[in-house]
Amino acid sequence: MLRSRSDMRLPEGEVRENTEILSARAWKIAEVLEQRFPGWDSRRYIIAMLIYRYLSQEMEQFAEDQPELELHQKRYRTMDDEEVESLADEASSTIGFFIPPSGLFCNVYRDAPRDGNLGKTLEWVFSDIEESAVGYASESVFRNLSSHLAKDEIELGAVPRTRKQKLYSLMKAVSSISPEAIFDMTSTFEHLLDQYSRPQATGDGIFEARLVPDLLILLVNRGSKSIQSFYDPYCGTGVLLSHARFRLAEGGCLYGQSEMIPEYNMARFFMFLIHLDPTRFSLAYGDSLTSFESFGGRTFDAIASILPVRKRWARDEDSSLVKDSRFSPAGVLAPKAKTDLAYVMHSVSCLSERGTAAFALGEGALSRERAEKTIRSWLLDNNLVDAVIRLPAYGHHADTMHRHVLVIRKGRREDTILFIDASSQTRDKRPSFILISEISHIYNERKEVPHYAYLVDRKEVMENRCDLRPFHYVESNHPCEGESGESLEKAIEKTGNDLASLAVSPTVLASLAKKLDQAPFLPVGKVAAIKGGKNIRSYAFTDSPTGIGYVRTSDLACKSSDCLLVSSSVLRISPKVTTARMFDRDTVLIPKHATSIKSGRRGILAKSSAVDGNLLSLVPQEGVREEYLLHAFGAWARGVWLKRTNHKGVLRCSDANDAMIRVPPMGIQKQVSETIRSLEASERLLEKRISLLRKRLGKRLYELMLSIHDAPHFPVSAVAEVSRIPGYKYTKFVRYADSGACIALRGCNVKNGRLDLSDAQRLDDTVLHEISSALLHTGDILFTVVGSPGHATVIDCDDLYYLEPGVALIRVDKTKALPAYLFYWYLNSPDYRVREERYVSRRNIPFDRIRNFKVGLPPLERQRDIVEELEREYMARIIESERALSEVHTNLEMLVSKLAL
Repeated sequence: MLRSRSDMRLPEGEVRENTEILSARAWKIAEVLEQRFPGWDSRRYIIAMLIYRYLSQEMEQFAEDQPELELHQKRYRTMDDEEVESLADEASSTIGFFIPPSGLFCNVYRDAPRDGNLGKTLEWVFSDIEESAVGYASESVFRNLSSHLAKDEIELGAVPRTRKQKLYSLMKAVSSISPEAIFDMTSTFEHLLDQYSRPQATGDGIFEARLVPDLLILLVNRGSKSIQSFYDPYCGTGVLLSHARFRLAEGGCLYGQSEMIPEYNMARFFMFLIHLDPTRFSLAYGDSLTSFESFGGRTFDAIASILPVRKRWARDEDSSLVKDSRFSPAGVLAPKAKTDLAYVMHSVSCLSERGTAAFALGEGALSRERAEKTIRSWLLDNNLVDAVIRLPAYGHHADTMHRHVLVIRKGRREDTILFIDASSQTRDKRPSFILISEISHIYNERKEVPHYAYLVDRKEVMENRCDLRPFHYVESNHPCEGESGESLEKAIEKTGNDLASLAVSPTVLASLAKKLDQAPFLPVGKVAAIKGGKNIRSYAFTDSPTGIGYVRTSDLACKSSDCLLVSSSVLRISPKVTTARMFDRDTVLIPKHATSIKSGRRGILAKSSAVDGNLLSLVPQEGVREEYLLHAFGAWARGVWLKRTNHKGVLRCSDANDAMIRVPPMGIQKQVSETIRSLEASERLLEKRISLLRKRLGKRLYELMLSIHDAPHFPVSAVAEVSRIPGYKYTKFVRYADSGACIALRGCNVKNGRLDLSDAQRLDDTVLHEISSALLHTGDILFTVVGSPGHATVIDCDDLYYLEPGVALIRVDKTKALPAYLFYWYLNSPDYRVREERYVSRRNIPFDRIRNFKVGLPPLERQRDIVEELEREYMARIIESERALSEVHTNLEMLVSKLAL
């Protein structure tokens, strides 16, 4: 039995501090090594070296606690190997391994500069560690571990010298970490494994490291105190197994399978590091979908897994899988590039008669058609689906594919499925332990919570194309609930007063434009000193308050910012760094890359700072104001340079030096800067005002719809004809001409309830008779079903617009409903409020769903009153504000365009 090292644990505060130090240091080591040795993925070597140093410190700690060593009165690392041979058996049986003094990390690192073949030395050291565990309880942990952790392999370089350089640099970086941080590696290792897997496409790093595994374990535990057997079919580095150990019953066992050798070896060492007895876990190497013989057909009480995102499996290469007893009950195999439901089917076959399984998986597996729909249908037919949970989008990953948990349970007696939508139940877009506990409590109690959790009959789900996405069954909160119409009106009034104070008269604009026309053009190189910043290596960063600010592109003000002064409040570098390029306050900063220039990033240094190499710095000379230079050079970069380079490439100092800008007298420069500032502030206020007016419209719309809740509800198909233009009939005849009288409408022309004709195309007049079926009439409702589905608008004239394929046409029977009323009802519906998230993974919206959309229909007179009130009180103000915004934008573009040639 291995010795428990719980008595060596540090206080909780120190543990947390050491965890942060070690994880941050490991990440910085990776950045430094990959900058020095481009193309070398050093992450697994870093973890291997951290493991090596940890084992060395453990060995030293154990040896120096032995009474026989005290007789020598010297440290273990300074002794000869022959003097400590008697410790080998005791060490292997107590801590699981033995390292002689010559094999300790500190000694190998000390001799590394003189070691001509450092890779071979490390390989021998790890082989000795592996051999020391043979015949002891830890043998299964260290078996073949040396083949992964460190060896003299070609990946490190083609020649021994290159391999030595990399390994020595790595050992030097790891040696700089404090012994206390290394000693507490047990607490840090899980976080390091999360960082290790993050850049890979396996999916292990998508979730926040601790919270989702905890949720999966709580779900499969179902409120009981312990689990007898737990299995993860895609365990990766073993993070989920480490969480399950806290719920393991006496005599219970953890099982897991990794399909990559590096992850398999790390998982084994992770189990050793958390002091789990080797008799209480069993890990296997191989793809569980194609090789599941490792556990001898065993069944498990609990199964949980964070499934891979983009894994492909051998469904086509292995013909025997069709007849495999794990997959054959559904009659089909999961798609080759989408393995989510293949893992689910595999796990169902491994689940005990009363067992529970929970999977974190992507949304597509819950809604895609064809084979996956057939598999979902089989799961529903056999009453195996117990719950589906939607999680919030959170963490440092933009990837939102893993946002659902599917819970499978055998032996169910209920005929309902619990759907939980927790997507809005978190602060700062990150789940908390309270949220995890809340979800598990609702699941265990199987209770309904308004706008959060609902029990849905299994037959209803099957009738809905076996779609298991929770938003279909959990009604979300209306965005206007709890908001006061009075408070919205006050906010709208305030924006109106602020706009009045910022107004720029047309006379002032015309006068200023005339003065600018008289100003000369000068090269930027004659009015400013142009220099580039310089990138700093990651090891130069410091947390010290005496550090120097380091400004990057992300620190610059964006287009909508009201302050152009910038300084870095995130990154600081040591004052001793001589490679930094420093600039004084009032230096103008412009990004070099086309994408950043297009986004409107720019700024003026608020204080002396170092500047990143992706930024261009302009130091204005006497006679030029820094804010004017910022606007003028920005106008040249966005209006001239971007067009010249086709919105690609990097802005060079030579390009900036030759840029031509107008340089009027200082007084005119000040006036131009103040006018631009006022116009930009007016743009922001008008955008805010339009947003508030739309909220006020939504609030009133919500109140009006509540007032007619007793009106009969009908599907849209009962009051309107829903159709689309056949593509083959349209594309056969269509031709475009700039001189055409009629406009072709596509889905991209329908935005936010209005028609956007900025990129609309005109039709050739000679083909109109061939596509007469696409002609639109007053009152027709357009509904986008592809691209950005869910947008709608109402046509307000005859004989001008023709509809292209890809947009649904709703032609209302005006004796039953008013088109405008139907449109406003849709704006207030849950379908409209969640359209972006609902159809994020769909190519289109089914027409049956549009036809079956339910509408409350009061008498026509009441419909007319509702429409008139909304258009008179709210839509008129929105249209007026949009017109004012367009005018301000035009004036701003006119003024800025005069600043550069």
